[in-house]
Amino acid sequence: MDDNRPHITDDDLSALIQILTWLWLTFSLLFAIAQFFTKWTLARRPALADAILTFALICASAQAATVLSTPGRVIGKSHALLDDGQIRDALKILYASDILTFFSLAITKASVLVAFLDITPSRSHRLGIYITGGVVVAWGIAAVFTTAFQCPAPDRWDATRASCTNIATAQTALASIMILTDAALVAIPTVVVVPLKVKWSKRLTVLAGFWARIFVIAATIVYIVFLQQLPRDGDYLLDVTKTLLCKETIQMTSILAATIPFLKPFLISLESGFLRADDENRRVDTTAYGSGDAPSKPTKSGRSGRSTSKYVQIPDKHPSAQPSIELRSTESRDATLLEHE
Repeated sequence: MDDNRPHITDDDLSALIQILTWLWLTFSLLFAIAQFFTKWTLARRPALADAILTFALICASAQAATVLSTPGRVIGKSHALLDDGQIRDALKILYASDILTFFSLAITKASVLVAFLDITPSRSHRLGIYITGGVVVAWGIAAVFTTAFQCPAPDRWDATRASCTNIATAQTALASIMILTDAALVAIPTVVVVPLKVKWSKRLTVLAGFWARIFVIAATIVYIVFLQQLPRDGDYLLDVTKTLLCKETIQMTSILAATIPFLKPFLISLESGFLRADDENRRVDTTAYGSGDAPSKPTKSGRSGRSTSKYVQIPDKHPSAQPSIELRSTESRDATLLEHE
């Protein structure tokens, strides 16, 4: 009985690419759906960061679709097993896949930075976020244009041509900058969360979610190593297997790192008002506060107009800390102010 199932051999790794592409796409979608469900449950309204992350998911899904398409199924095979038409179509698929990957990575980082703006009111923190955002935008534009114009016209997709730029060098430079931006996305929430006067166990729980981005940095380092081993000629579609899987792993871990900190277990462990919209049970009217260290009992209000001074209280259960700390949230419209007893 003949076995027509695909096999993974030394000169045919296409099945491995197909399996991992499906797997990484499924993980990305499941974690994103879990985050959206969490925010809807706690906040009852979508946020700008969610819309941006949705766009990133669309780009990631499109990238996976290119690899899973019929021409993309030959990626990972030796050229000896393919005809010229299959090789040409597969190179076009790789070209589109690379561009979509950089789009997805840049947009995912942007969604995280927008979410950070809802966490901290500090001017210094926000300045760091804006600077990082500028670097991410510049990096994303440079990455897309570098990939799109890597080879002379008309066959810009043919990375095996000698007339192309040194793709390994260009991609290594882009990956190095990507590591710096990911390091900034780890540092920013660390600077925000560490000063909070709550138990270290709670702080570490939340930080663990943000520090998950370290896996993105690790995958990028592996990608750089494999780039140095990528030849231009020979069995390019077979040799590119490692770098393609690394880029898909970077894309998947980047999306996971963007969603994990905003899942319910991490948010609940540090009641810090990360989901500020309709987080009503911790909102109080700051106009009722006295000038002393401890706020006086706030007055109860019904629906108000535009509120420009709201606080989210974090109850502190640590015996050596202050009774509570306050984080100023961004302006909110029509928030219901409940009595704080």
